[in-house]
Amino acid sequence: MVTSDELPLPREASNSALPYRIHPVRPVDSEDWRRLRNLLWDDEEDGHEYQIERYFLGKLIEPNEVLIARTSDGRAVGHIELSVRRNLRRLPGRNTGYVEGLYIEPAHRHRGLVVMLLRAGERWARERGCGAFASDREERLIVHRRFGQAV
Repeated sequence: MVTSDELPLPREASNSALPYRIHPVRPVDSEDWRRLRNLLWDDEEDGHEYQIERYFLGKLIEPNEVLIARTSDGRAVGHIELSVRRNLRRLPGRNTGYVEGLYIEPAHRHRGLVVMLLRAGERWARERGCGAFASDREERLIVHRRFGQAV
């Protein structure tokens, strides 16, 4: 059952027995989000607490949205941080849904969770009128080629 604060599963995952649910991060999720951020980016001296606090106060420029993935027993095992970027080098004049960060605990990789998080991110971007979906890796822009096409 999907509650009002959860996002529906992508079509390819909705018939499977994947034991995950994805929902927008809430203040009660702060400690889990901080832990997952520290696993992804361990270079923050304050352990990301300042950024998380500013996010919930509406004072952080990015990310615009954070989705957290939990197992059926409630353990946070992954997250995706999203923003809307404008005028990226290869996408001038287009609002682009952008993956700022994505992390899944090693024990939960290769189980379809990354696809679930990315599909939820794509839906979020479409709902905000984005015409593209992208991320980067080592300073290289990666654009989702089929984002604007009907699936």
